Parts: sequence; structure tokens; C-alpha cells
Amino acid sequence: MAHCLTHEELYLRYQPIYSLVSREITGMEALLRWRHKELGEVLPAEFIPVAEETGRNITVSINISAKQLRDLTFPFKLKQLLEKHGVESSSIKLEITESLLILESDN
Repeated sequence: MAHCLTHEELYLRYQPIYSLVSREITGMEALLRWRHKELGEVLPAEFIPVAEETGRNITVSINISAKQLRDLTFPFKLKQLLEKHGVESSSIKLEITESLLILESDN
């Protein structure tokens, strides 16, 4: 698994999330993919369990917009998503986007 990190073989593929009601894109899901130089595409079902077994303390940063920060239901929605996908809250970092800092400094 360390091979893919040192050889920069991991990449993200973004999958749109559509609303069946409005028929519009309402979000994106970032999917981690591994393209091995000799083996080609390695299926997530093959490399995710190996990554989990290594016990690495890797975090994922998530940008939070000003709108989300002001939404009082956001913490509850985030908690539901983490529970739904079995993600420990200690494995994510929430980052405030620069646009929020710009908006706040203009006031």
C-alpha cells in the first residue's frame, strides 16, 4: 500500500450527486482510485481493506462554506453522514473556506 503513496498512483475521481426531484446536480462525491503502473486499475474492494489493516492515522480535510457554517443543522447532518459511512470523526478535519474569511473581513 505504501508503494502507491510513494509513486503517486492515487487519484480522485468526482462523481456527481443528482436530485431526483429537481434533476440538478446537488453535490459531488470524491472517490479515491489507484492506478498501479504495472497492474493497472486496482479495485477499491481490493485496496481499501488493505489500507484499513495498515492502521495508518490518515485524515481527510473537508472544506466548509459560509452557508454550511451558518446552517444550524449542519453538525447533525455531518454526524449522520459519518455514522452512515462508518467514519470516525477523528479521521476528518473541517476547514473554513477562504471566501468566509473574505466575507467576514468586509463587514
